[in-house]
This record gives sequence, C-alpha cells and structure tokens, in this order.
Amino acid sequence: MLFSTHIMQEVEAICDRVILINKGKLIADRNLKELKKDKEQVIEVEFDVKIKKQLISTILNLKFANNSADTSWVLTFETSEDMRSVVFDFARENGLKILNLTTKNKNLESLFRELTA
Repeated sequence: MLFSTHIMQEVEAICDRVILINKGKLIADRNLKELKKDKEQVIEVEFDVKIKKQLISTILNLKFANNSADTSWVLTFETSEDMRSVVFDFARENGLKILNLTTKNKNLESLFRELTA
C-alpha cells in the first residue's frame, strides 16, 4: 500500500519503508529503522555538581560536549552504540551522581530537514 503525506509523525506511526522526495527528486528509499539509524548519538545529562569540560572530554567516543546549563551537558558521540552506560560509568568513576539522563533521538521530520538542507 502506498501512503503519501507531509505529516512525518503519521509515517513513523504506520510505515515500515519510507520514500522521501524533495523538489521532485528521490532523496531516500529505505526501511524506516535503517533510515533513522545514525552514527551519531546525542545524550543530555545532568550531574549533581558542576564539572569542567576537561574532565567530561575524557569520555570514550565523545565528539562534542556542550555545557547547556550549570550542571547539565549535551554530549554528542560518534557512534550508534548506546552510550548511556558509558556516561553512567564515567559518573560513578568520578564520584558524580546523575540527576537526569536522556537520549535525544532524531525523528523523521528532523532527518527530512537534514537531508533537504
């Protein structure tokens, strides 16, 4: 069955395969899971105390670290592997407590914007 829409949330909810077209050109024709699979992962973490960038930059596979608030960091990793356990181990090894830990996965709409930019 072919389903055509501009509402990406509907596509994510009901489709297995996605064809993306931009200005009449095919830009993607893949399984939805494969399309969403990325070699980059973003994790937002809040620690119980403020830490220096020098310390946080020791985390394995860390590409970028942005201190988004006093004790909060947005960490970007160069891997599709789930890095939450690595962040947890980092906190434990450095005597830190994690107050919040969330992944910021890309949705289909952000992928579409990225592919058509």
